[in-house]
Amino acid sequence: MASGGVGSVTDPIESLQYSMEELQAIVDEATRAGKYVMAHAITAESVQRCVEAGVRTIEHGNLIDERTARLMAQAGRYRCPR
Repeated sequence: MASGGVGSVTDPIESLQYSMEELQAIVDEATRAGKYVMAHAITAESVQRCVEAGVRTIEHGNLIDERTARLMAQAGRYRCPR
């Protein structure tokens, strides 16, 4: 949960749930276990942070902009819009 959610009354969509250091630590631990990380992220800012931290797939990403979509493509990241 890298951002707030649509159905959450306590976590607004624009809220960022983890620091960059935490996101990077999550990716590092997953990589050492031979896994990759997916993250629930709605806004462009939350998606950008995930990409920079090494998150492989983004769940939702409904509010990304063209710049963020290009960043994802250049980094070889995936988006699952459901």
